[in-house]
Amino acid sequence: MATFNGTDWTFADFSGADGYAYTENWDPFWDDVIAEMDARREDLGSALAATSATNSVAIGTGSKTLTITTGKGFVAGMWVAATDAANAANTMVGQVTSHVPTTGALTLSVLAGNTTGGGTPSSWTIGISGKPGPTPSSFPAGTVGAPGWAVTGDPNTGLAQIGGADTISLVAGGTEALRATTGGNIAAAGTMTASGISATVRVDIGGTDPTLCMTESDAAADNRKWDWLPINGALNCRLVNDAYSAAYTWLTVSRVGVMSARMAFGGPATAKQATVAYASTITLDFASQDYVIGDLTGPLTLANPSAYPVGQRGEILVHEDGTGGRTVGFGTNWIKIGKDTVNSAAGKYSVITYWVVSGSVVIYSIAGGA
Repeated sequence: MATFNGTDWTFADFSGADGYAYTENWDPFWDDVIAEMDARREDLGSALAATSATNSVAIGTGSKTLTITTGKGFVAGMWVAATDAANAANTMVGQVTSHVPTTGALTLSVLAGNTTGGGTPSSWTIGISGKPGPTPSSFPAGTVGAPGWAVTGDPNTGLAQIGGADTISLVAGGTEALRATTGGNIAAAGTMTASGISATVRVDIGGTDPTLCMTESDAAADNRKWDWLPINGALNCRLVNDAYSAAYTWLTVSRVGVMSARMAFGGPATAKQATVAYASTITLDFASQDYVIGDLTGPLTLANPSAYPVGQRGEILVHEDGTGGRTVGFGTNWIKIGKDTVNSAAGKYSVITYWVVSGSVVIYSIAGGA
């Protein structure tokens, strides 16, 4: 005799007195068998799924104990997933270390990398899970990796979802290190650096009009984007609006092979300059900027400069105070090529034009009278 779905079935139910009773009972028998299997399947699923009552547990690694509905069938060694009942993005996957069915105490061991989200949920849904796979340190050429993986020996590897403090390790083995195909973008929210590499590090952006765009996120509207755009052998430095629909070329650098280059500004160019307070002797650093010297209240000597960037040209503005009669002298490495005296009348300006011609010679001339 066998009992299915509450009905006792015997051999006689199929044979009968004439041996043909099965023709009447065949369908009802299988209906009971199927109903019995459905009930057992539901019981099995119910034994391996549970919810927790108010049970605040922080998402994280290590030993985690949840109090779940009693009478469940979890046993030590099983892998289960605990999901925040209020937000499915918050999960922990761990291995059961102990379970007391009568009290509902379920303890899991959660390893690093087996959590998502965060917080301290107060109610949980628990179900059977699979053992999480290991996180490899490298993966085969041509495959897509997760954060922290290293790409080895493949010039055309696709990478996805690299974020946070994770690292892309590019190891020699191909002709290219990192490439974005047509329409692709390589975006870095932080700093991209290359260290420990003995060979030259080069970022090569190809195409007919390749563009390198930099966006300053904290700048004012339409002051965020700057780009470099080579066109017909000339490099254009542009100011671009936020929508990338309008641009102004403020500098164009044209070239003749690797022999010479020429710069053309799109508007007025202003030299960097600094104001230096008057002192009887001043030593200037020509590697930094042009200078405006504060009102002369006594004689001034411009000592030999502290740096000699050969080819540097610039101007120095001096101004007589209300008394006037202040003179300007020069160090031994200053060589005059024209007028060498300032206009010393009260309140007058003079401009000293200079040119650094060697590592120890600065030629100059003075224009004054304003």
